[in-house]
Amino acid sequence: MAKQTKRTHGGHRNDNAKTAATTSLRRIGNSTGLTFTAEALKAAGLAQGDRVVVSAAPGRVVVSKADDLHARCMAMLERHMQRYDKAFARLAK
Repeated sequence: MAKQTKRTHGGHRNDNAKTAATTSLRRIGNSTGLTFTAEALKAAGLAQGDRVVVSAAPGRVVVSKADDLHARCMAMLERHMQRYDKAFARLAK
């Protein structure tokens, strides 16, 4: 039997989705915010005040619960990506 896959409203495949909802990006001061339903937060194991990591790619934003090790590793990666930006660009050719 084939595994069922849920698709979000943007058409992206999401094998682990427990809930999906459509919402809008909203202006909050000089920033842009996104609101989540209570059931989406519960399904993700998140609550108001939790620290999160936001990863972005074209057409997609992923919000994950932050942990200190992940945050430190991502900060280190960002520093190295900036420091060696030209070298990485040459290697990618």
